[in-house]
Amino acid sequence: MWTLKSWWGVQGVRAETKQAMAQALANLDWSEELFAPTTGVPFGAADDASRLVISLVTQTSALGAGRREYSLASKVLHWLLPWRVPVYDDFVRRSLGVPEGDQPEPYKQVAGSIFRLLRDVQTDGTAWQGTVPPASPLRAIDKYLWWIGGGDAARAAVVSDPWQPIDRLGLARN
Repeated sequence: MWTLKSWWGVQGVRAETKQAMAQALANLDWSEELFAPTTGVPFGAADDASRLVISLVTQTSALGAGRREYSLASKVLHWLLPWRVPVYDDFVRRSLGVPEGDQPEPYKQVAGSIFRLLRDVQTDGTAWQGTVPPASPLRAIDKYLWWIGGGDAARAAVVSDPWQPIDRLGLARN
């Protein structure tokens, strides 16, 4: 799971945060349907994503993380659930015109804006999502918003095989 630190250039993740987030992830209620690709934008998708991120941040904080890590939580959950949880970071927030503020409000605003964008582009086919797995609408919109929000001055890694770290560690894919 922490491979996303190198994939997305996540900086400054403290050891206590990693441990607390891993424990909090294990404590979340998971269902098999959460991991299935979705089509369209389900009713309440932004609220569902916000609840997941807020729950992960709340549990991580309760387990000893020093800060409320909304950006990290959204990236971890997006990596696990690329069809359901939008990424939150400063580039995405700025590109959507969401002001900084006390969390979780900015994340809720970002999630709402992204799912509204998704509704607008769903009629345009799927070619715009790209071909790098997982080709999800949220992943494609995240890349675009990251780019126009200032990420063009940074660098992003493209991962063609998301199972590579799991295989390298010799872990089961199930």
